[in-house]
Amino acid sequence: MKEDYMEQFLILLVMLAAVSHVAETKFSVTQNTSLYSLTPGGHVSIQIINNASGHQVVCKKQLPTRPVNVFTLWRGKVTIYEGFRNRTQFFINNGTLEFTNVAKNDSGQYIMEAFDSNGVLVGSLKFQLDVQGKAKVVLHPDSGLCWGGCCAPAVTGCVGLFLCVQAEEDI
Repeated sequence: MKEDYMEQFLILLVMLAAVSHVAETKFSVTQNTSLYSLTPGGHVSIQIINNASGHQVVCKKQLPTRPVNVFTLWRGKVTIYEGFRNRTQFFINNGTLEFTNVAKNDSGQYIMEAFDSNGVLVGSLKFQLDVQGKAKVVLHPDSGLCWGGCCAPAVTGCVGLFLCVQAEEDI
């Protein structure tokens, strides 16, 4: 049962590389830890479970001294904590966490955990946000075919993508 939930964990990444240029990328990640580099004012959506109904979900940001809550889902109610309000949403129907208008102080490690109705951990996800200056998005699929940032596998199974972001001044 736990393995079934773990297979349902998907990560969707939508990046705004610049105000006038939107790069949208959707992919499935097989690793438990992922790094997302964003520019200030950018947007990221992370799907942690197909449907969070009936689950308890906790998201925390790790600070140097202690973790702080980003949001919790408890008994069908989402609570967004101070510092993340007005730019963070969690959608129960599709299990997606959305950060908008990210700032440099959003950089750091985040931990999300999902529990079933009995309080049993059914999945967890760690990811790192790195908010920097202007960036250019480069996608390197290790298998599959890509069209404008959308990749389709050439064979059945998982497609691994490496997301590389370089500052424009480094290019």
